[in-house]
Amino acid sequence: MAEALWGTGGTNSEPTNTPSAFYFSCSGHGGFIIGEDAITPKQQAALAPYINPELCTLYGDKLMHPYRRRKIRYDLANGGDWRPYKVYVFEEDCDWALVRKFTTIRLRRPPNVTCAQADDTFNQYHRGKEIA
Repeated sequence: MAEALWGTGGTNSEPTNTPSAFYFSCSGHGGFIIGEDAITPKQQAALAPYINPELCTLYGDKLMHPYRRRKIRYDLANGGDWRPYKVYVFEEDCDWALVRKFTTIRLRRPPNVTCAQADDTFNQYHRGKEIA
């Protein structure tokens, strides 16, 4: 999903302190990709004015998302396990501040980013731009 959004080649990922939460740096851009199960309902509610999740489907262990470029085989004969699943995409330029401000998700090797810097970025890019 990261490469479909931000470019293929040279992709690196950084681990976070939370399962289902990932940070990617791709050839063109990067950011966090975080599954709904990594964000509590209270945190999701706090994020709702600022970012919409991508609506995806989990089929077994495969994530079907709007940016998918490869086909997969479905085992329709055995019923398959389909369920809706939300994925949050936070671009690295300004949306990272939402992760810092509204969740407990952190990179395991944190960059030199302070809470004050996150607040400054949030105020510059998100304050007053809530989703209507």
